[in-house]
Amino acid sequence: MSPTILVADDEPDILELAQTRLEMAGYETLTAESGEVALKCFFTERSDSVGGDTQP
Repeated sequence: MSPTILVADDEPDILELAQTRLEMAGYETLTAESGEVALKCFFTERSDSVGGDTQP
C-alpha cells in the first residue's frame, strides 16, 4: 500500500495539480478544499502526511 497524503488548498487548480503530481509519484491522496474539510478528513481518514498552504 502506498503512503497517503492529505492535501488542503482553497484554490481548485493548485489542489488538482498537487493531487496529480503526488499520484504520479506513487502516493495515494486525499484532498480538502478548506481548513474545515481538512480537519474533518484528518480525524476520520488515515493519512501518513498532511500538506497545504498557510495564510497569515
